[in-house]
Amino acid sequence: MRIFSYEPLSFIRYRLRSTLDREDVLDEDVYDDVWLPLGDDKETDIHRLLKQHRIRK
Repeated sequence: MRIFSYEPLSFIRYRLRSTLDREDVLDEDVYDDVWLPLGDDKETDIHRLLKQHRIRK
């Protein structure tokens, strides 16, 4: 997973846009690396993020 980006962050229609490759999201461990502490339930966290409109299907 890429940590640093050569492109600056920008705002489009009041939403933050960052550079993210499709391969970064397809990685199965991306959820563990980003959102989930040890012992947390991945399905519950993903459901909550979807409900908050922080991620999309």
